[in-house]
Amino acid sequence: MLMSIGISLLFGVMKIVNFAQGTIVLLGAYILYTLESQFKINPLVFMPASILVGTIVGYVLYLFSITPLIKRKDFENQTMLVTFAAFLVLQNMILLIWGPAPQAIVSIFSVTGLHLFGHVFLPESYFITFIATLVGLLLLYFVLF
Repeated sequence: MLMSIGISLLFGVMKIVNFAQGTIVLLGAYILYTLESQFKINPLVFMPASILVGTIVGYVLYLFSITPLIKRKDFENQTMLVTFAAFLVLQNMILLIWGPAPQAIVSIFSVTGLHLFGHVFLPESYFITFIATLVGLLLLYFVLF
């Protein structure tokens, strides 16, 4: 949900279709996985480092590949091609480094959850994600309006 808000905001404000955004988030997730598996600490501790890596990669992509295209006539189409190329490069870099097998981050929220209406089980991670999304939407609403 938060990724779709970012994509919508990016296209609505700057008219950029960033095909690499999901891959940048995936890169951050793999950084988080690597740090968690190496240090055996709660993954929430490494979340800021993961976000920082994604932010830096996104900024470098913007600075070196999108900024030179801004004043051109066919800006929208060219940025789509550039971000699609960045998507392919990042995706293959992730495949080379971490391989094609899916990886999992062990979370403290994996086992616990809420029992709703008797037999309905809602994992705690889903509930926390839902609350974080609502808070993000409210913050976005107050920033924009």
